[in-house]
Amino acid sequence: MPGDFIGKEVVEEEMKVLEIIAEQFGFAFKRTHYPHGGEHYIKTGELLPCSILAELRDHDAIVFGAVGHPDLKKGEVEKGILLKIRFGLDQYINLRPSKLYAGVDAPIKKIHPHLPDGYEITVVREGVGGLYKGIGSYDGVIARQEMNYTNAEVERILRYAYELARDKRQILILGFKSNVLEYVSAQQWQPMFEKMGEKIYPEVSAHYAHIDALNGPMLISSIPKEPFVIVTGNMFGDVITDLTASLFGGMGVGASACINPYGTSMFEPLHGSSPKDYGKEVVSPVAAILSGALMLENLGETKAAEKLELSIANVLKQRKIPDFTVNSGVSTQQQTQYITTEIRKIN
Repeated sequence: MPGDFIGKEVVEEEMKVLEIIAEQFGFAFKRTHYPHGGEHYIKTGELLPCSILAELRDHDAIVFGAVGHPDLKKGEVEKGILLKIRFGLDQYINLRPSKLYAGVDAPIKKIHPHLPDGYEITVVREGVGGLYKGIGSYDGVIARQEMNYTNAEVERILRYAYELARDKRQILILGFKSNVLEYVSAQQWQPMFEKMGEKIYPEVSAHYAHIDALNGPMLISSIPKEPFVIVTGNMFGDVITDLTASLFGGMGVGASACINPYGTSMFEPLHGSSPKDYGKEVVSPVAAILSGALMLENLGETKAAEKLELSIANVLKQRKIPDFTVNSGVSTQQQTQYITTEIRKIN
């Protein structure tokens, strides 16, 4: 489901790379193409019918580009397609890793020059609850938006984050706002986080931090020396992952996965549809291709995922892609070519 504008461009490049990797590792993709996005909605009046959502449940994974159209009301197509998929398929884990790649002029290196290549911050964002449920109202004078979480929703995302931190042997930080959000944060998320760490995952070094301190002073002044995992709610996760992606090289290197461990998951780059850049062949497909690596890992093709990420890392280390902006001087197709050439070179 490539969606709109540059979403179509980056998904095309991503699939080229994934087909080469699949051939090398002896598996294949059976594709179903879905045209849904802003352009499709304008033409047909159709966002995402429930019948299509039901079809998606029968797929192993969804490769997603980006949706958004300047001729539509803000959020209309994003809510009607992207959020409908996330909520309808219960993709409650929004996994967003940010990694330092050699050869990338990442702003965080200027702030923390001691950080080694390969340093990583992984954000586990709760994906289907909180403010994004859309519970609220507006009467023309007062607007109300509710941050609702059930204990079951909090428990399952915390458990995933703890297990991820345990498997990675990394610190786990809960980022929330217990000094202000009395009920959701102080009475629910933080106590559940601390109890789970004490009773179930005592081997994990787990800490709480106010999300504003995490977003600012910690990332800027006192970042942990070792890679770490952040777990947080839907709204806060949306904000902090734009920051982490930007610090580690920009939205063009930001990959994400919307995961349902027991159903169909979706894999998409962090960037939007960027209509102004469409058709110029200047956008970077790297974030989309890295999202493809996340998909391979999620599907159990671990070796293929590792080779794909290594190929991208080698290209970046050689500085063949100087940056991920539209001014990089390296076309969309050329960036893909560099990566596919590297894939074929690695034994």
